[in-house]
Amino acid sequence: MVVRIGPGPEPGWLVVAVGAGMAVVGWYQISGQPTEAQQLPYLASATIPGSALIIVGSMMILARRMAGWAGRGGDAYGTTRQGAAAYGVAGGSGRDGASSGRGGDDGRLWGLPGGNYVHRSDCPLIDGKPEAFELTKEAVADGSAPRRACPICDPDLAALGVSSEAEPVASGSTEPNERG
Repeated sequence: MVVRIGPGPEPGWLVVAVGAGMAVVGWYQISGQPTEAQQLPYLASATIPGSALIIVGSMMILARRMAGWAGRGGDAYGTTRQGAAAYGVAGGSGRDGASSGRGGDDGRLWGLPGGNYVHRSDCPLIDGKPEAFELTKEAVADGSAPRRACPICDPDLAALGVSSEAEPVASGSTEPNERG
């Protein structure tokens, strides 16, 4: 019978520790051998498998952390639904993947925290992203929301009161220079 108190160490860290131990033992054994022929058994039996265990353990740790990010309703960049409040929009998104109930373009326009583009509801670039938020005219008017149309879904920006003309380039004058 096994009695466990607390959650215990993460399996990925155990695999990394065993791999590091094997690599150190292999290196120590190799360093004491004068010829390559005598070093090869230690390289094959300890150092290379130890390095492989370090890589596998690192992948286990990364996979567990990515699953943790997804379980919190965020993504790898740490953004969450609460991030929409910073953009002056109407609360959470109501877009939780399959539960969003979107059968196509419903006329609503969406944005992403820190994003530059306005998207339609059926845009594949925001599909499955719970941090997407519905844009309001007020947020677009005060400049806290994106104003450019997504090149993939090509939304109608007139609903938000934004002209569909391209924004001027911020690099200076649009006139050609003297050299042509």
